[in-house]
Amino acid sequence: MEMKSIKKNYFYNLLYQILALLAPLITTPYVSRTLGAEAIGEYSYSYSIVYYFMLAAILGTATYAEREVSFCQDNRKKRSKRFWDLFFLRNITSFTSIALYVVIVGFCFKNKLMAMIVALNIISVGLDTVWLFQGMEEFGRITFRDTCIKILTIVSIFFFIKRPIDIYLYALIMSLSPVISAVFLLPFLHHYIDKIEVKEVQPFYDFKNIVGLFIPTIAISVYAVLDKTMLGMFTTTKIENGYYEQATKLSKTALTVVTSLGTVMIPRISYYFEKKQTKLINEYMLKSYQFALLLGFPICFGLIGVSNNLVPWFYGAGFDKVAVLLKVSGFLVIAIGLSNITGLQYLVPTKQQNKLTKSVCVGAIVNIILNTILIPKWYSVGAAVASVIAEFSVTFVQFTYVKNQFDLKQIAKIVPRYFIASMVMMLVLRVEDIVLQSGIFNTILMVVSGAITYFVILFILKDKFVFEALNIIKKKIRKG
Repeated sequence: MEMKSIKKNYFYNLLYQILALLAPLITTPYVSRTLGAEAIGEYSYSYSIVYYFMLAAILGTATYAEREVSFCQDNRKKRSKRFWDLFFLRNITSFTSIALYVVIVGFCFKNKLMAMIVALNIISVGLDTVWLFQGMEEFGRITFRDTCIKILTIVSIFFFIKRPIDIYLYALIMSLSPVISAVFLLPFLHHYIDKIEVKEVQPFYDFKNIVGLFIPTIAISVYAVLDKTMLGMFTTTKIENGYYEQATKLSKTALTVVTSLGTVMIPRISYYFEKKQTKLINEYMLKSYQFALLLGFPICFGLIGVSNNLVPWFYGAGFDKVAVLLKVSGFLVIAIGLSNITGLQYLVPTKQQNKLTKSVCVGAIVNIILNTILIPKWYSVGAAVASVIAEFSVTFVQFTYVKNQFDLKQIAKIVPRYFIASMVMMLVLRVEDIVLQSGIFNTILMVVSGAITYFVILFILKDKFVFEALNIIKKKIRKG
């Protein structure tokens, strides 16, 4: 098989991530003003419930399926067999999850209409085949799909959402998007797989390992979604959910810029592991860590620096608390950026998912304990603090597992320069925040000046990545 270019796949993925970054910048101000914090909180709370059933439907097959496909990139027959095994398993688990969800909704949910709308997300799990295309490193096709769906979603929001009662239409748009995304890829399956006899399908093949990956998936969900669920339980209204939803949406959108490289690296690491090319794995891992730190630190401290200027004009009246939440949740960019590389990009492809399981279980326990203590006192701020500490706990545990597998000291050496550059950048932003009034152009000015400050400091500190980027630009100019 001809190996796909990592740079090209990262470029494809980055293009979509840029759109994913721009989308909330376009829609969030409109949605916040049109629907209000409490309506958004109602949707956020309902989605947090259905998310658990989506996880049950996925059953640990997401990364596992991508890994299995990448193992047999060179063998169409074997690949076809593994695809149908996993596709049938997903549909079995999806049907079971939907059935359980409908029963629970009938007895427990007050807002049954919202509950049934968000249930469409479970259906999308059974139809989803993106893992096949990821395993084949066909990120160009995925990017095209995701871009089309994202644009359609943005247009639909502006066209249909006009008043607070339209929260149900908003929920329908957001829930239909993954269904349409899944259907979009189905006509292209024949390029990569063949039909097989039904009697050959073994949906429960390697079920033990799949369930093993389900455990860390559940644990991750605890500190990814449980905070929203607990916020809804501990508060009399859903307004705190609304604040939290909008803050975490922006910080995690920024996070996608950091994690986008990991998405394209998973199948490549899996392929190299299957071929026993340890040296190449180590080289790619060290570059991934450096990339995550290069972008993670400025995004984190950038959010802290611009939040006061951003929130008033971006979210509108009634969302002041989001500024505080952004300052806390910004640290998720660093923590998740690093754990994403260690866990999903390395431990899973190299069949060390048991270590991933242990690390995320630690994070889940930490998150539950801290949520129980902090949410009743600080509400959404407490949930944000709990999530950050939980994510750093996961990162720390994972580092203890991989410290002898490749040289993390090389990464530790470069942390100070990114930290120093980010702190200088944040100080510049804080001064600008005092001088400049809240407004879109002033926020853009702060972002641009912050980025320039950061990379100038790295240039002074002679950062390797910066000089490599400059050399690439020089070569492009000379060729042009």
